[in-house]
Amino acid sequence: MMDLLRSRLRCAAFFAMFSFGWAAVLAQAVPEYVVRNIRPDANAAPGTAAVLFEIENVGSRASAAGSVKLVVAATGGEIAAQSIPPLSAGEIRTFRFEIPIDAYQPGQRVSFGVLIDLPGGAPPTGSGQFDGQIGIVIPSVGTPTPTETTQPARPTLFGISITNPLVIIGLIGGGGMLLILIWFASMIARMFLIPPPTFGAWQPPYATNPMIDPNSIAGRRQLWQQHAQSDALTLPCNPNSYMVRKLPTGIDGRKLSSWRVTGIRLSQYDMYGRVDRSQTIIKPAVVKRLDRLVRRCAENPLTPQQIERLARPIADRLIGALLAQAGRRNLGLPIALDLRLSGAAGEVEVLFELHRCIGPGWELIDRWQTDLYATDSRILENFTYTLFGQQKNEPYKAFRQRLRDDLARLLTGMLFQPPLQEEKIDFDTLEPVDFAALADTISIESLPESRSLSETAPTPSLPAQDTSPRPPSTER
Repeated sequence: MMDLLRSRLRCAAFFAMFSFGWAAVLAQAVPEYVVRNIRPDANAAPGTAAVLFEIENVGSRASAAGSVKLVVAATGGEIAAQSIPPLSAGEIRTFRFEIPIDAYQPGQRVSFGVLIDLPGGAPPTGSGQFDGQIGIVIPSVGTPTPTETTQPARPTLFGISITNPLVIIGLIGGGGMLLILIWFASMIARMFLIPPPTFGAWQPPYATNPMIDPNSIAGRRQLWQQHAQSDALTLPCNPNSYMVRKLPTGIDGRKLSSWRVTGIRLSQYDMYGRVDRSQTIIKPAVVKRLDRLVRRCAENPLTPQQIERLARPIADRLIGALLAQAGRRNLGLPIALDLRLSGAAGEVEVLFELHRCIGPGWELIDRWQTDLYATDSRILENFTYTLFGQQKNEPYKAFRQRLRDDLARLLTGMLFQPPLQEEKIDFDTLEPVDFAALADTISIESLPESRSLSETAPTPSLPAQDTSPRPPSTER
């Protein structure tokens, strides 16, 4: 009897276990749709609100289509419905519903529910009687639907977040490489597209008339004009020697008025002439800077201290360009500075002055204005100054500093405006010079290689002051 009871209990337990297992298998074979990530859509059309959500099949593969409805949670009124295609296991679909807001007040909070109807599917798993539920604040007409939960937007560039330190370092490095490439491309373009600066040949605009008697006053003056190099006078001078200088002026009588600086050239020379390989044509940027300073000093005269302060940066650029081209073996050669001037015909004049060395300085003994001849609308003039090269036992650093100071003083003298005379001189009424009586004493002094030309004397009618650069001392 006991054995029979035990066998019946074993059969009942086995049947119960089999029934529960089969029920679990059947439960897993049923598709189950779940609402995920229900949220408002900020890109709703004007006059509507929008709801976005996903439906995921967490059960088995569905064989029949279903439907999903959006209803008002308070009344159960249906807003809209959409069909759900059969979803595979784990498949997710996104659904969007638009809600008209005409029947609601702006700012009113309305709760909406999502209902899924799936034939043969599992019952709803959402809280309450809906598979999903959301509350939306009705926006004003013309404003987007406010979202209940927003995340701060991260700044991006071409879809890449720029808050990452590695991204920032990469952007800075890429920008630097881009600037280097642009600079390199611009240098190549300048080499092929921008022509190198030129200086060109120059012919004096005051032609020589061979028909004039060289022993007459006009003939002597004509011969002296060929020896004028610039507006400078060399100091110290040899007693009873003579020197001529030229002063380009405008029709207003001011020095360098209406004249423009169009070119600058630096070169070295020896007993055989200019050393061509050391010729340096200055870039247009430096030429324009000196030209602006010339016009400024002509229009508004400055003191020598002010002119020297403005001329010193230009001298630095000139010395730097020269030493970049000159070889170390040629630093001892004298340096020639050529300035090319240009003026409009009819607006500029050239004045010549003849000086005689008396005592420690120069004395003016003759002055005349020459006739200018131009083949076009422009008249070209040329200034040539001479500077000392590096002396024996002179260190390179001291030579560079001394050359810079000498060049700054030379430019200061050229730009200095002497006092403007109240009355214009009538050159025809000047007392003529008895050149015949001075024939035995007149001599054109040849400029030695180690002598530099300094700035113009402040007042042309007075003896020149000793303002030229001194020959560098060898006792160092």
